[in-house]
Amino acid sequence: MAYTESIFLKPIASTKTFYDLYAPDSPIEISAELRVRIAVIFSRAAKLEDVFASGEDSSIEIESSGLEQAETIAWAAARYLHDQSHITPCISNVSTGLHSVNYQGETVPIWMVNSPRQVEHFFRWLIVATTRDPSQMEALSSEAFRQLAFVGGSIDGIKKMTGSYISLIGKIVHDLAFLSDNGSHIFAGSWQDAPSQFVAGNVVISDENGNTKQNRIAKRERKIAYAGADLFFWWHIKIEPHQNRIHICPDKVRGGGQIVVGIFCHHLTT
Repeated sequence: MAYTESIFLKPIASTKTFYDLYAPDSPIEISAELRVRIAVIFSRAAKLEDVFASGEDSSIEIESSGLEQAETIAWAAARYLHDQSHITPCISNVSTGLHSVNYQGETVPIWMVNSPRQVEHFFRWLIVATTRDPSQMEALSSEAFRQLAFVGGSIDGIKKMTGSYISLIGKIVHDLAFLSDNGSHIFAGSWQDAPSQFVAGNVVISDENGNTKQNRIAKRERKIAYAGADLFFWWHIKIEPHQNRIHICPDKVRGGGQIVVGIFCHHLTT
């Protein structure tokens, strides 16, 4: 995180600045706990006035739109040029998504965000663009798919799928993204209609048939203890028609709970 001192002088709540909200007559009460958390955040952040010695240091060009001074974007670009694992989203009220930024003669990828949903999109892109194995994906998944819960270690099952991680990850992220964004709404309705509603998002999903549910081996494979209860992961996303599955449990949705993602695999017993 980086900030400029001017942030404390700009109105952030009606006409009130950051300092106004801390005043004794502030219309908004900031608890002692929140004050400490804010202080910790800013104590760890870079102050841009200390980073850039001159205005030229913060000059950036966004997709040939012309030069401008944008300290936070320049800071994010500088971090990326120092270490390409540092891809930092920047808050923008103008545009969102991935942009090419020219900074000091180099082209740098910068992701613009303006909402929590855009932050999710950033982490989804980050998984596809930068991760190379399931453990790296797992570290980012809670931010990329906030409406889903994952059984610990389940993502490692991607190793059992047919195909390389790089060849599979784009489709996996696409399908999990649709599940996260729309799954709770879909499963709150008629489960019989769920497959057709997922098709609208180019996701193929189905429940197991009766024969599979009566098969002892199949039942054992799909049963997982999670959060103090045994869940059955009958519903499954088909990454490919005949192989590579993501098994989920939507049982808790109607009670206000999350869809649980439990199994990544090549194929289970049917």
